[in-house]
Parts: sequence; structure tokens; C-alpha cells
Amino acid sequence: MDTFIKQRLLEKIKKRLELVLPNFIFDIILKMFRKFKLVLNLVIPKFVRQIISKVQRRIMCGYVNFKYRNYSVEKLAQLYDKDYHQTYINNSDEIEIKKWQAIAIQRALPNCRKVLIAGCSGGELIRALKKIGIEAYGFDVSPDLDKIVIDEVRLYIRQGSILNIPFFTSDKFDTFIAIDVFEHIPIGQIDNMIKEIARINVKYIVTVINYFDYKHIGHITMKSLLWWQKKFRNYYQIDKNIDFSKDDIPSLYSLNNDPVYKFIFWRRVKT
Repeated sequence: MDTFIKQRLLEKIKKRLELVLPNFIFDIILKMFRKFKLVLNLVIPKFVRQIISKVQRRIMCGYVNFKYRNYSVEKLAQLYDKDYHQTYINNSDEIEIKKWQAIAIQRALPNCRKVLIAGCSGGELIRALKKIGIEAYGFDVSPDLDKIVIDEVRLYIRQGSILNIPFFTSDKFDTFIAIDVFEHIPIGQIDNMIKEIARINVKYIVTVINYFDYKHIGHITMKSLLWWQKKFRNYYQIDKNIDFSKDDIPSLYSLNNDPVYKFIFWRRVKT
């Protein structure tokens, strides 16, 4: 979890405790917790800590899945205001990542012509795809979308949820892109999300899915890839034959051979 996300998480916790704890007490407790954690790391063997971490992660993922299983679209949208997106907008690192993600997608799907991007934020990936000749559109649920959209691609972005996609089958997209999106949807709404994606009727889906980082803001469905495969099986299946050449591509998020945070390519099931 990066420094920005950690700081926001601490601020939320601090705000909730303001009614019962003065700020200086909260700071003391936080320092004590950090020292206690350091001592535990020195005393407990590494393999034991790893087992404890896995058990804790599984419990917390289950708790998060249950707690937010029927979270409303309106409540979800409030999580993604301009403050949430500010770390990604006009960020040189993010621009570089989107540039190479666009190249990777084009290499994997050379016949890709028209794509729809879910959770597009300000539209950096749309801009990157257009620069290499791919017609790209997007949508995002953020209530502050007008404030974060890049002017260059404003006409290609609509406000809306993946549970009610503001585009149509008649738009004739061939590819649907969802990078770090599915885990933000309540588990009770996943079936509806899949049917909505299927309605758009693309041939391919490109995803990056986070399976267990429950601490990140908005990560409310923490499930394994196998679980996602079972959910999508009536509409889309992973096509392991689709991949992209990594020649000249720098080691960046989703492009660096990380076994967890990586591109997965899905193909429409014939019906």
C-alpha cells in the first residue's frame, strides 16, 4: 500500500476516533503499535508470520466481502471523488504506465480497433490508446468526473457505473478493458455486473484484478482468479494463448511479470 493510501486510511481512522480520543492520544497509540509490531517481527519466526498473515488476510477478505456485499451505487460513487483520483491525474508515473499498458494491449490484440474502458478516471489510458491508433471510450462512476477528466479526451468519456454501463451494443466495441475495477464492485452485484458487460457484447475483455489487498480504499470484493473464472464462465473464458511481447516494455505495474498484478485476456464464449 503506497504512502498516499496509508495516509488517507490513517486520516479516516483518526476522524472516527476524534469523538473519544484527543489527537495526541491517537498518535501515542499509533507509535506504540508500530513498536509492538517491530518487536513481534524480531521474536516470531518468518514462516510463522507468513502463516499468520495468510490467515489474517483470508479472514479480513471474507469480512470485507460480507460487509460491503450490498453496498449501493450511490455510496460507492462517494468513495471516488476528486481527492481519490488526485494521485493519478497528471502524474508522470501514471502517464508512463498507461502509455505502456496501451502498447501491451495492442500487441496482445493486434486486431483491436474500438475499446471501452471501465473506471477510466481522468482518461489517461484513453489518451494513450488514441495515440497509437485505437478508438477508445470510457466511463467512470466518480461524482467529480467533470473536474478530473483530461480536456483532450473529454468528449469520449461518460459518467456511469459498470452496473449500468452508459454505452450500447450498437456502439460495436470489440474490447472491454477493466484495470483494477472488478474488486471495487459489491459481491452481491457481481452477477449483475457480468450481465451488463455481456450486454455490450465485446469479443475480448482485458483485466487486471486485485485479489487480496483489502486495505486499499474501495476494494470490497476480494476473491481468487478461480472464483472470477467461475462467475464469468457462461459469458467469457480466459484465453491463455493471448499474450504480448515484453520487448522494450519497462518493468511497470501490471507489465513486470508479477504473478498477481498482471493482464488477463478473456474471450467471449460462443453461444
